[in-house]
Amino acid sequence: MPEQLDNGEQERRRWARTGVSLRTIASVVVLLVALPVVALLWWSAERLQVAVRQDTVEHAQAMADGVARRHAQLVAEVRSVLTVTAQLPRLVDEPAYCTALMKRLLTSDQAFANLGVIGVDGRVLCSALPFREGLNLGDRGYFRRALETRSFAAGTYQTGRITGVPGINFGLPMIGADGEVVAVVFAAIGSRWLAELVDSSALPGGATLVLLDHDLNELLRHPAQAPDGLVMPLQRAALAALIQRQPLGGSIPVPAAGAADPSHHYTYLRLGGDVVYDAPYLVLGWPQDELATSLTAITRRQPLVVFGALLLLAALVWLLVNAVVMAPVRRLAASASRLARGEQGVRLPAGGRVAELLAMSSAFNHMADRIDGAMRAYAVLSTGNRILLREQDERSLLEAMCRVGVEVGGYRCAGVVYVTETGIEPMARAGDDGGFAAYLQAHWDTALAHQTPTAQAIASGEVVVMKDATATPATHELFRAAAGRGLRSGLVLPLRVDGSVIGALSLHSAEADAFNAREVELLSEMADDLSFGIATARLRERGRLAEVRLRHLAYFDAVTGLPNQASFVEHTTGLTAGSSGSLAVLVVQIQNYWEIAATLGQASGDEFLNDVARRLEALSPTLLARVAQSEFALLVSDADESAANREANRTLASLAPPAQLTSVGVDIQATVGIAVGGRRPGDAERLLQAAKLAAHEAGDGASQVLLAHPDLDKEWRERLILAGDLRAAIDMRALQVHVQPQLDLRSGKICSMEALARWRHPLHGDVSPARFIGLAEKTGLIRPLTYAILDGVCELAARHAAAGLLLPIAVNVSTRNLHDPQFVARVKELLDHWPLPRNCLHLELTETAVMDDPVRSLKVLQELHALGLPIYLDDFGTGYSSMTYLRELPLSGLKIDRAFTIGLAQPQTRQIVQAMIDLGHALGLKVVAEGTEDEATLAILADMGCDIAQGYGIARPMPNAEIAAWIARWPGRRMPGTSNGDASPGR
Repeated sequence: MPEQLDNGEQERRRWARTGVSLRTIASVVVLLVALPVVALLWWSAERLQVAVRQDTVEHAQAMADGVARRHAQLVAEVRSVLTVTAQLPRLVDEPAYCTALMKRLLTSDQAFANLGVIGVDGRVLCSALPFREGLNLGDRGYFRRALETRSFAAGTYQTGRITGVPGINFGLPMIGADGEVVAVVFAAIGSRWLAELVDSSALPGGATLVLLDHDLNELLRHPAQAPDGLVMPLQRAALAALIQRQPLGGSIPVPAAGAADPSHHYTYLRLGGDVVYDAPYLVLGWPQDELATSLTAITRRQPLVVFGALLLLAALVWLLVNAVVMAPVRRLAASASRLARGEQGVRLPAGGRVAELLAMSSAFNHMADRIDGAMRAYAVLSTGNRILLREQDERSLLEAMCRVGVEVGGYRCAGVVYVTETGIEPMARAGDDGGFAAYLQAHWDTALAHQTPTAQAIASGEVVVMKDATATPATHELFRAAAGRGLRSGLVLPLRVDGSVIGALSLHSAEADAFNAREVELLSEMADDLSFGIATARLRERGRLAEVRLRHLAYFDAVTGLPNQASFVEHTTGLTAGSSGSLAVLVVQIQNYWEIAATLGQASGDEFLNDVARRLEALSPTLLARVAQSEFALLVSDADESAANREANRTLASLAPPAQLTSVGVDIQATVGIAVGGRRPGDAERLLQAAKLAAHEAGDGASQVLLAHPDLDKEWRERLILAGDLRAAIDMRALQVHVQPQLDLRSGKICSMEALARWRHPLHGDVSPARFIGLAEKTGLIRPLTYAILDGVCELAARHAAAGLLLPIAVNVSTRNLHDPQFVARVKELLDHWPLPRNCLHLELTETAVMDDPVRSLKVLQELHALGLPIYLDDFGTGYSSMTYLRELPLSGLKIDRAFTIGLAQPQTRQIVQAMIDLGHALGLKVVAEGTEDEATLAILADMGCDIAQGYGIARPMPNAEIAAWIARWPGRRMPGTSNGDASPGR
């Protein structure tokens, strides 16, 4: 099917078939007037030449105004694009993102030759076109002016180092968060737009243009390849002198021996209006009018005749020429001038019978229609860019864009639809669509089946133009629906966000074929800008929601939804301001939270905390908050110590029933710390801290409730200071190793010893082992402390072995050591470093330490046993060991706790101890009794078959330096009921 001709071409061909040619009219006039009318024709030709020259000047002025306006529009576009892109900090930090964005901007507007970003050092950071690595544009004028003025700046006409084509460059500085310039974003505009403007203005062939700045330097020229003499007939100095005499414009005389073509008439004009860059002059080379030249040649070839005889006939000829030719030409010139001044509604009437003039009128009207559509599209694009900067909300942005299409573009209606899982959803509209958007939504399946414009644009991601809905086949019900609502032509522009088409922007007109190619191109750019605005609005909304979320997280607990510590202190301070009376802060510490979370999983731990929170909320405190992982704070107003204690007991009662987790009842082990105080500034935070310390202190004692006393925080500060001193003592190896001998009850000889840590503080003297060992357990220092003692014991055992004293030394190991994944490896390193028999080092672990995590303990003990280390179970009888599990442990012996040894005078206790000894022997283990304070106890233990005894009745702990001399003085003894053999039962 042949391509359909546009309306302007059809009109020109119709008049070519029906009109009378100018050559025919001239021939008839010559036949009528013959020789006598030559003089009249000469005179008429001169008038025609004057009119044509006047028309030339007016047309040149109009062209100059058009150039100025187009340049202003281009610069406005450049400024708009650079203003938007200069606000994107990612351009400097992400070259790939910057290059992709610049390429998209370059392809979206053909006026641009290139876009990119230049660092403050002049080095090109990114460009839409490929560039040489390390290219530096620091010498370019627009770059230096942009840095100096910190504002929009333009350069001069020069060949681009990246583009390789002549053009003008513009720059805009990017300002960082600290107010300093971080880069310059630039855009290059070539001379292509000038050629397009000349072509679109229907100028005669051979016309030349050159754009000059204030210093008469050339900015742009058309044609770009034209010789210098053709576009610029005078040198700059001569032209400057001419401008000084006539600053607003005038004709340029062509030198007799110049390089300029004498067939051109040259005019220079000062560009009017608000020119935003340095380009005030336009030099226009206009070819001599063919009609004037032809008429002049005719009149000069004929001889002169008597003028008076043919005056009447000459007058008739003059009237004919004036009416048929001059009047249409003057109307054309006047209309062209009005159009150049911005009167976009100017059109020429279709009357007359001269084919050439009719063709010119038709071409003018067609050009005016194209300019009118393009200017509407430019106005829509420009206004839309301002809206992008103003509107923050996505819905408001869409509605504003639709209003721009109707109010600024003059279209019948505009609307935006989004694609959903079930169809489409109208998001915004403006103008009168007769309900077509709702109709389209209801018949979306039909639209998809017939690939109507909206469905086709969304499915393909391409722009779709509907020229005339009435010309569509009747099978397309949607086209008939659109035509019936007065929507004859339309333009559907897909909206693409993050690489996917999310919907479409539709513009409709009541006229057929209302959207020309340039208009479609500009409106497509507007749709791209709208897509960018939607993406920006969504990013802004996500940022706002994230900020709200962060603010919520700053004041509320994510698990329970309760206020956090900062919110508790802030609200408590506000509640206490200006009030009298005391208030109480209760801190509930859940002791077994970490055990539950580690055993049952974090989800169960969170469910456990929410159960606790619900129970505490049911108590209706003045304020409830979660102030730590396993701590809740309750504020009780107008409460003294007695009322606070009652509230604490009430709180514990609410936590008494077990929590049901995964069909398992779990006890809630809690302590409550209480702090009561006044309502002075700062009391809220002070009371909360005191209550926390009291809750921690209650966890170490027998009571579940503890009232904070004035010295509690002082004691905790002293603990922290002591912990720091202990860390320093460990690092400096200032701890001492004392040893306590152990007696073989059968042979009466010293068979082993236990290593005990001692610490002499430089200020406080000897620190109780119970105090600093407990402090080490709580602060995590027990690990380096154990390693330090083990290292000292290995060194001591090595010295003893060198001196011939081969006695095993026992070292206590805590729960934290068993949980340390590096413990076995560190012990092996010590044994490798100190070469001594493996049985010279014993390890002692309490029942509690082993049963805290039986599976892991068994694995660690097996690894230690594989190293050849004897392992003893300390404080046996005080824990809850399973006999079956005890049988599986790789033990060498049991140590009966002193709590049983010192009660041997009681028959029941003696029976228990006897059972322990028998059990140990039954398992093939040695049995060690701690706490033997006298000879009678030693005798009873020996009689009961106990293997080894340890206690003050034998010797007190002593410095390791004294043990060798003490053993040398030990006389040995024979215990009652024993033989001299070294064998022990069960071994």
